[in-house]
Amino acid sequence: MTSLARPVVTESHPLDGCDADAAFARLCDFETLAGLVDDVERIEITPVGPGEQISSWGVIFRRGVMQWRERDVIDHDARTISFSLIDGDLAYLEGHWSVEKHEAGCVITFRSEFDFGIPSMAAMLNPLAERELRRNNRAIIAAVAHPTTPVPS
Repeated sequence: MTSLARPVVTESHPLDGCDADAAFARLCDFETLAGLVDDVERIEITPVGPGEQISSWGVIFRRGVMQWRERDVIDHDARTISFSLIDGDLAYLEGHWSVEKHEAGCVITFRSEFDFGIPSMAAMLNPLAERELRRNNRAIIAAVAHPTTPVPS
């Protein structure tokens, strides 16, 4: 039996003139970002403790809505958000966001590894999912770089 590698999506986006702390604050505001990304139907947040939350996602994928819950660990000092799947329509999901200072502003990096858990459909689903992840990430980065709402305090 051949084991298929899990797809990995990694992207880094430099944002000139964008303060790293302000960008991270906007990135942490999941519920506002959900309203700015067309394919995100909903994100509901349940606080767990300091720097930790459960986020429930509904994202349009193909002709339906993919749903899952993930544990998010937010480290404001390091400006990172790490996430891992709890349950849902995916078999595996893990990754992180990070925001680093850069001489002209900041750099936002996203990395995610995922698996639908359907090996017979992987050749079809994985490229679609990768494309959608990249497209949604570009929308999130645009919302962080050019906010239409105030940065949460």
